[in-house]
Amino acid sequence: GASEEVSFRPNEIILHEGESTETLRLIISGNVKIVKDHGTPKQKTLAVLGKGEYFGEMNLFDEEPHSATAIAVEECGLLLIRKERLREIIDLYPELSLEIIKIFSQRLRVANEKLAKN
Repeated sequence: GASEEVSFRPNEIILHEGESTETLRLIISGNVKIVKDHGTPKQKTLAVLGKGEYFGEMNLFDEEPHSATAIAVEECGLLLIRKERLREIIDLYPELSLEIIKIFSQRLRVANEKLAKN
């Protein structure tokens, strides 16, 4: 279908850096850790996201592989929304695209601040 609910166990990898999927992941319950260079000495946690937040969206727009790995911090539930379904939702609710752009901007601002500190 265009969307489905899935659950993950603590420490289970939800998506891998470098893989390509066309799905937005909305957190229904639990927390998800976003990690760069997972399993290497350079591993770094970029964010911990909770209920109501989402991830995996960059891949929907630029069709590049995921830039980080997502890992369940605890038992968590996600709603997976496929690219074509997201487009239908945005057509129905254009203000949603502005909300997505706002979150992109906030994440980019945080990334820029982190880069400036290094």
